[in-house]
Amino acid sequence: MTHLSSYSEREKLEFIFHNSKPKSPRESNLVTRVKKISKTIITWLIHGNEMQVWHSQDQAGNIVWNAYDPVKNVTIRGAKESELRAWLEERYYK
Repeated sequence: MTHLSSYSEREKLEFIFHNSKPKSPRESNLVTRVKKISKTIITWLIHGNEMQVWHSQDQAGNIVWNAYDPVKNVTIRGAKESELRAWLEERYYK
């Protein structure tokens, strides 16, 4: 009896394995977008109107700087450190 139930369970598992489809690129793209939107909303709720500054890498692997001013709804992307500093100072003294 145990052997039959094990066989039946194995059949069910094999059926699931062979008939399950990997996520399509469209589905995974949707998940990525939802995560990004969720992160943006959470960041906005936590930080409100604070200036946001972060770094990333360009295609060549160099570190570039990004910033967002939610008060004026202005973004700078892919800037060198000196460019970002000048941009921040300009925004601060206006």
